[in-house]
Amino acid sequence: VDAIDCNDDDKILEETGDLLLQSVFHAVMKEEMGAFNLTDILSALCVKLITRHTHVFGEDKASDDAGALSVGEKNKMTEKNQVTFADSVNDVPKCFPAAMRAQKVGKRAAKAGLDFSSVEAAATRISEELTELFDALKAGDLEELGALLNESHYSLRDLYEVTGVELDTLSALARKEEDCLGSRMIGAGFGGCTISIVKKTAVDGFIRRVSKAYFETIGYKASFYETSIEDGVTVSKL
Repeated sequence: VDAIDCNDDDKILEETGDLLLQSVFHAVMKEEMGAFNLTDILSALCVKLITRHTHVFGEDKASDDAGALSVGEKNKMTEKNQVTFADSVNDVPKCFPAAMRAQKVGKRAAKAGLDFSSVEAAATRISEELTELFDALKAGDLEELGALLNESHYSLRDLYEVTGVELDTLSALARKEEDCLGSRMIGAGFGGCTISIVKKTAVDGFIRRVSKAYFETIGYKASFYETSIEDGVTVSKL
């Protein structure tokens, strides 16, 4: 990048050679292992150019560079089986230097509307999300409430990285259950805790299957408690 910025052809020649060396080096190693060779790499590159740029090789349209980038991002998410923006954020390599990873995460989060110019703007967005949650709760719309729970867990996992393997596993196993409408973390201390909205008739089976799968994945048992929505804390006079 520095060589290009300096417009130094000699440096660009040298650095391009280094990049090419790495490509050939890994191709030869993998060919000796029977995994793939340089021809496979070039073939995969050709396929990638075609499938990512459907505004050139397909039926998508792009009138400018922003449109072309949007098409490319959409196709990239499809190829990687990324359904939500949270999936895209979670795909940012963990090995990146902290500043670079933060920049990448912020850029992808911005595409989901999570790009705030100030603390006040972020607080306003949080207030709006809470209002949606309370409205769903008051209306008895458990499907919407469950969806909001799931999205909040994704943001805690991908944007703030405060969940951990236990909570992510427990929440993911819960969401796989047909009768679970939503699941998210509600605390991270001592291994953490999650809350899941489950149909009353399916609670016993839910606990049995999720408990078994969790133990097989993590190696120790999880505890389950049935709760219900109440009016909150009240003060009683003696």
